[in-house]
Amino acid sequence: MLLELSQRLSNAPLPAVPNDANSTRTQNKTSDTNASLLGLPYWTRFNKMRDEQKLLPRFERAGAHFFHRYFLVTPSQKTGNRNIHYEGRIRINPPQVSMRLIFKTADDIKGLFDLIAQDRDRIEPEIGFRLLWLRDRGVKESHIAVERDDSDPRDATDWERQHAWLSEVVSAFEKVIQPRVLKLPPPRSA
Repeated sequence: MLLELSQRLSNAPLPAVPNDANSTRTQNKTSDTNASLLGLPYWTRFNKMRDEQKLLPRFERAGAHFFHRYFLVTPSQKTGNRNIHYEGRIRINPPQVSMRLIFKTADDIKGLFDLIAQDRDRIEPEIGFRLLWLRDRGVKESHIAVERDDSDPRDATDWERQHAWLSEVVSAFEKVIQPRVLKLPPPRSA
């Protein structure tokens, strides 16, 4: 039953966002679509596009979430509970599509983020676009992000462009930042 619902949602066409600035949705600044519900068809289509193009890395199986991840470092005792992952995000109000590299969980996670961030003057020219360096996203969380405020995830006719852009960001992260993440010092043993 859940599988049938999931398949119906992932194949169901979604309404495009009206371009009319005087529309009710624009005037009320509300949405009739929940980002988590939209996540299943949105991220399913993203995975399908990446699979068809044989792009790596392979992201997790799509779910009804506003986010979608691929773990560079999976949290475990061996990794000192480090959680470093790519995370695509969709937002409805106001509309936005973003890709992030998230550093999370471990006691030394801010220090690890700082080791990458100290190289930001070389990273941004290598990547070719401006990054948001968000160190203080919580006690044990920091982000390197790229956001597109001109992309509305409710507009299914624009998903191909959005997914291509998200994939370009992942490729740039893989080429420029991922090698630096792999060189981070190992966790201190207890």
